[in-house]
Amino acid sequence: MSETKLSAVAATPQNRPKQEIWNIFFILLFLESLFMGTMTSAFNSANALHVAYLNGTATQRALMISALPCAALLTRLCIGRVVETHSRRTLIAVGLSIMALMTAGFLLSSDLNVLIAFRFGQGIGMSIAQTTSSVACTDIVSRPRLGEGLGYYALTNFFNQAIMPSVTVHFTDRNDFNGLYTLSLVALLVGIVCILLCRYEKKYPHLVAPPTTRASLLDDPGSGYDPDKPITRLWMIFEKRAVPCTLIAMFSTLGGSVITNYLLLYAKAISVARAGLFFTLQAFSMFVTRLLTAKLVDRHGSFKVYVPGVALAAGAFVCLSLCERVPALYYVAGPLYGMATGLITPALNAAAVRSCPEARRSIASSTYMLSSDVAMGVGGFICSFLISLWGYGAMFGFSFVCYALSMTLAIRFFCFKMRGTRI
Repeated sequence: MSETKLSAVAATPQNRPKQEIWNIFFILLFLESLFMGTMTSAFNSANALHVAYLNGTATQRALMISALPCAALLTRLCIGRVVETHSRRTLIAVGLSIMALMTAGFLLSSDLNVLIAFRFGQGIGMSIAQTTSSVACTDIVSRPRLGEGLGYYALTNFFNQAIMPSVTVHFTDRNDFNGLYTLSLVALLVGIVCILLCRYEKKYPHLVAPPTTRASLLDDPGSGYDPDKPITRLWMIFEKRAVPCTLIAMFSTLGGSVITNYLLLYAKAISVARAGLFFTLQAFSMFVTRLLTAKLVDRHGSFKVYVPGVALAAGAFVCLSLCERVPALYYVAGPLYGMATGLITPALNAAAVRSCPEARRSIASSTYMLSSDVAMGVGGFICSFLISLWGYGAMFGFSFVCYALSMTLAIRFFCFKMRGTRI
C-alpha cells in the first residue's frame, strides 16, 4: 500500500485506531512483547550459569548460548514472506506457543544435549513471534511517528532488563533453575492471552499492506529495484535497502552480546556484589534516555542519535574492563550502557524501516532482525572460547573491535551513500 493511500486511510476514523500511539492494540502488543521478553531475558541471563551448574564444557556452553539465535536466524530466512500472507495475530500466537512448549521442556530434563535442542526450538518460536510483533507495531503506528512508536515499543526491554537479571540471580544463587523456568512459562502463557485479544486486523483491515510481488515492486518507483533487471529470489526474501542498517546493527549488537551472555558469569568470577544491579541501572537509564530521545530520530535523523550511543557504549566497556581493580566502575558501566542501547536500537530500527518501500516493511523488519540473531549466536560462540583461552580481557577487546566496525559502516552509509536523505 502506498504512503498516499495510507494517509488517506489514516484520515478516516473508522478505518484506523485512535491516532495516539498508546491505543488499545498498541498496548496489547506492548504487553505481549513484555511477557515474551520476560522469558528471553531470564534464559539469556541464566544460560551460562546453568551450564556451569550442570558441569558442562566450553563447547556445550557455546552451543547453549548460540542455539537460540542460530535457530532464529534460520527461521527469519522465510518468516518475512510468511508474515505478508498470514494473520499477524495467528503467527504471534503460534510463535509464543512454541516457546512455551520448549520452556516446559526445561522443567522435564537436565541433560544438556536435550536442553540445547529445546533452546533451538525456543529460537524458532521467538523468531516467529518477534518478527511478526515488530511488523504489527508498524501497522498500528502511523509512519510520521514511527521512530517514536518503535522507541516506546522497545521499552519492554526496560522492564525486563530492570527486573529479570536480579530475579535470575535470586533463583540461580539457590540453584533453583526450575523456579526461574516456571516463571518464564507463566509469562509466555499471559503473552498468548494478550495477543489473542489484539484483533486490529479484523477491525482495521486496511492497515495491513497487501503481499508484494515482483511486478508490484518493479511498478513502484520508490522500491529501489531496476525495472530492466529481474529481481532474484534472494531479494524477495530479504529487503536490500535494509541490509546496510542490518550490518551496522549486527556489529554493534555483536559488541554488546557479551553483556547479555557473560556479564553475570564475569561478575561471579571477580566476586562483584549484587551483580544484577548492573542491569537495573542499565534499564532505568535506557528508559529515561528513550523518553527524552523518542522524538529525536524523527526530528534529526538516525545517525545523529546513533553516534553518541556508540561513544557511551565504548565508555561502558572501558569501565567493565577496569572494574576488577575498581569495583565501583561496574555500577558506573550500567547507566552508560543503558543510555547507549536507548540511543542505538531505535535509531537503527527506524532507519531500516524508513529506507524501504512501504509494502516491504515486513521483509525489512525480518531482514533487520537478522542482526540480532547473527550477533548473539556468533558473539556467544566466539566469546565462550575467548574466555576459556585468554580470559575476559580478550572478550572486552572483541567488543571494542565490533563497535569500531559498526561505526565505520555507519559513517559510510549515512554520511556518503545516504547523504542528504534523512532516515
